[in-house]
Amino acid sequence: MGTMVGMKDIAAITTCVKKHMRSHMYDIEPAWPFPVPVGLPDQAFLETNAIAVHDNNNEIRQWASKNGCEIITKHRTIGTSVELISKVVVPDESIAMRVVGRTLAAECREARRRIACLVAACDVAPETIESAARMTGHEQPDDFDLLVSAVRYFRHHDVTGMTPRQIPLTGFSGKWLNESKTNRRKAICRLLGVETLGLSKRPTELRFRYLDPVRDDAELERIIWCPWEGEALSGIKYAVIVENKDTYQTMPPIAQGICIWGSGRAVSDAVPAVPALRDMRIVYWGDMDADGLEILSTLRLSLIHISEPTRLQLI
Repeated sequence: MGTMVGMKDIAAITTCVKKHMRSHMYDIEPAWPFPVPVGLPDQAFLETNAIAVHDNNNEIRQWASKNGCEIITKHRTIGTSVELISKVVVPDESIAMRVVGRTLAAECREARRRIACLVAACDVAPETIESAARMTGHEQPDDFDLLVSAVRYFRHHDVTGMTPRQIPLTGFSGKWLNESKTNRRKAICRLLGVETLGLSKRPTELRFRYLDPVRDDAELERIIWCPWEGEALSGIKYAVIVENKDTYQTMPPIAQGICIWGSGRAVSDAVPAVPALRDMRIVYWGDMDADGLEILSTLRLSLIHISEPTRLQLI
């Protein structure tokens, strides 16, 4: 029936309702009733396919009655005057949920719950709430509820200068806030009507150990907090930055050298914040993958003022 020229069948009508629901499930104002034009074919098609048109019309009528949908009809002539359905009207959201099936209905109920939570928690324009709900639509329910709790907390507390870990909300952290491929921070700011949350980053730490065999403390690991301008790197001429901890722990002796454990992307933030490193010959020994090359690129940019380009190398 779906290929019947100019006419929709039950499957096509259902598809229209699903599309409408997906487009409007985060709307505060009701998006119902929703009329779906069935599409009546021309007279020539009606006369040639009278039985098929009649069967499709009856199926739609029975389906609409079963699901609580309304119908609008028009009289057409197929030998004699017949009443054909021109539109199926989904009167409200509860009926729509019956039409679209359990999976999409569950998504819609969760979306409505989220809209209600945001309306209760935020004193902002409806379009702002709708926008934030759509931005975070992919979030798991627990993560969304934490976001709402964060908005409530930030509305009544000055968090300027605090780190995410200092926010007294279970599960709230810098990692949660900055989780890749999420809009959590952006949504919170939008709901609060601010450009930034004013939170501080946790101080970046740089782990290193001396490689010079003449030092008595060559086997000891050192940790410095960045930014840092102490004397622990005085006299050091060479630095090897590695990603892998095993490599870090087994790096052989290098006179006047240190080995820095990059520990992922943290090294990209730490190295520029340690002025003593700018005067060293730096070798980055990282993985030949996307992350490793991106870290290398960041390091090169941060040390761009070094006169000798060979001071930052990829092994």
